[in-house]
Amino acid sequence: MLLSPADYEKASVYDLLVAAARGQVGMDHRWLRAILKHGPGAAADLLAFLTREREDDIFDLHEDVLAIARTLASPEMLPVLVELARRNLNDIPELLGDAFRQAGPSALEPLIQLRRQVTDPIEIDGILASLGVRDPRIFEFLIEDLERDRLSAAVLLSIYGDPAAQPALQAALAKAANGIERREILDAIESLQTGEQTPEPLAQYDIWAKYPETALPEFEHLSLEELLQLTHSAESSWRIRAVRELAARNDPGSRERILQLAREDPDPHVRGESWRALRRSKVAAQYREEMLARMRDPSLHTQERCGILIGLCEQAEDAAVRRWILEFYDSPETRAVALEAMKFSADPHFAPYVQQHLDDEDVEIRRQAILAAAALGMRAELGRLRKHFSDPRVRKEALVAYATLAPVGEARFEVRRLVGKIEQMAGGLSNEEASLLWLALNQRLVGFGQGPLADLAEEEDEGRQ
Repeated sequence: MLLSPADYEKASVYDLLVAAARGQVGMDHRWLRAILKHGPGAAADLLAFLTREREDDIFDLHEDVLAIARTLASPEMLPVLVELARRNLNDIPELLGDAFRQAGPSALEPLIQLRRQVTDPIEIDGILASLGVRDPRIFEFLIEDLERDRLSAAVLLSIYGDPAAQPALQAALAKAANGIERREILDAIESLQTGEQTPEPLAQYDIWAKYPETALPEFEHLSLEELLQLTHSAESSWRIRAVRELAARNDPGSRERILQLAREDPDPHVRGESWRALRRSKVAAQYREEMLARMRDPSLHTQERCGILIGLCEQAEDAAVRRWILEFYDSPETRAVALEAMKFSADPHFAPYVQQHLDDEDVEIRRQAILAAAALGMRAELGRLRKHFSDPRVRKEALVAYATLAPVGEARFEVRRLVGKIEQMAGGLSNEEASLLWLALNQRLVGFGQGPLADLAEEEDEGRQ
C-alpha cells in the first residue's frame, strides 16, 4: 500500500523521498517533519536516494535533498553534501556551500578528496575558501587558481583572507588581461592589507517556508493501480481526489470500487464525490433506484445528497430529480451545486435560473452559472460573459463559455479568427487559457463533423498560406 500521512512517522527517510519523487505523497510539513526527526541519522537514506535508479520518478528532488541536508548539516551529513557537490560541479548552490560551512572543519578532508577527482576545481575551491579553516593546502589551491582564472581566484583569496597571498596577487596584477580583472585583484589586495578577514555569519535558513502545511499527491501523474490504492488512504481529502481522477479517466475497472466508497465510506464528502463520479457510468443507471432512495432520506448528510444529485442530474426529466434540483437551488448553501446540475442536465428550461446568477456575488455560484450558460446554449448572454474576462476569479470559465457560444462558421479558418478575436478582447491569453480555448473549439469542430486541430498554431499556419 502507498503511504498516507498517518504512516509518515513510521516510514524510513528513503521511502518518504521515493514516494515524493513518484508523486505518491504530498511534500508538506507532515512529510518534512517525519524526515527531519531522524536528524543526522537521515544521512544514509539521503545518500541512498541520491544514488539510486530513478526511472520511475516523476520529479527531481535534488533541491529538496539539498534543503534537508542544509537543515541537518553536520559531520554525519558530509557524504550527502559531497555527492550533491559532485552533481553540481559547474555551479555549486550557495545553500550547499552554507551546509559545508555548517559542518565545520570536518568538511575539509572530504572536500579536498573531491577536489582531487575533478578537472575544474574552482567551485570546490570556493567552498574551501569560505569554510573558515586555515590550511596550507587551501592556500596552495587558491594560488594555483590564479594561473587558471585570475578573476575568480582573486575573489576567493579575498574571502580566504590570508595576507600572505599579496605577493601572488601583485604578480597576477601585472598579467591582468582587462580592467575588470585589475579592479578585482586590486580590491583583493586592499582587502588583505587590512589583516585577517572575519567570515560572514551563516544566514538563517528556514526550510519550513519551502513547503505548505498540507499537500496532496500528484494524482494526475499516478497510475490507475496507484489511484485505486489511494482510495483506501486514511486521508479523506486523498480519497476524494483519487475518486475524482479515476472519474476523469473514465476507467470501467474502477467503478465497483467507487460504488463501494459511495455506499460505505465513513466520510459524507467522500460518499458524495463517489456518487458524483458515477454520473455518466452504467453503474449510475443500474443503481438509480438506490440513489433515488438515498435522496429521499432526510437524515442523509447534505454533502452526500449533493453528490447524488449530480449523479442523477442527467435524468432531469424525472419529476423527482427536477424537484430536488430546484430545492437545492432555493438554498444559498447548495445553489452552486444546483446550477452545476442544471449544466449537466442540458435542459434549456433551466436557463432563467442560470441567467439570474451570471453576476452573483458568490464566486462559486457565478462560476457555475457561467459554465451552465455555455452548456445550455445561452448565446444571448455573450455580452455578460465578456465582462468577466477582467475578473481573474472566473476569467477561465468566461473564456471557455464565450468560445463555446460565440457565432462561428464551420470552416477551420473561421475558428482561427474567433481565437484572435477572443484573444484581443481578453487582452492576451496565457498558455493555459489558450489550451482551454483549443479544447472548447475543437469540440465545436468535431460537432461540425470535422477533425480536431492538433494545435491552434497549426490553424494559424494554415491561415498564412
